[in-house]
Amino acid sequence: MHSRRRSFAVKQVTWCTWCKAQQSNDHGGSCVEAAVPTEAVAVRDSKNPDAPMLLLDPVAFRVLLSELKRRS
Repeated sequence: MHSRRRSFAVKQVTWCTWCKAQQSNDHGGSCVEAAVPTEAVAVRDSKNPDAPMLLLDPVAFRVLLSELKRRS
């Protein structure tokens, strides 16, 4: 079976509002934040907001969410 890899742009985004899951807390749990700055979805580590982030097209973001739900 052939696996296709995608590469995603990494950018610093300071002009959008970041959203965190309601299940997240500030006690060191694993968490990411998401933002929709344009026609893409930005994803970052909430514990390290200055670190690089992923900028995904909406389809790739839905695939990522589906895969994370499937694995949980």
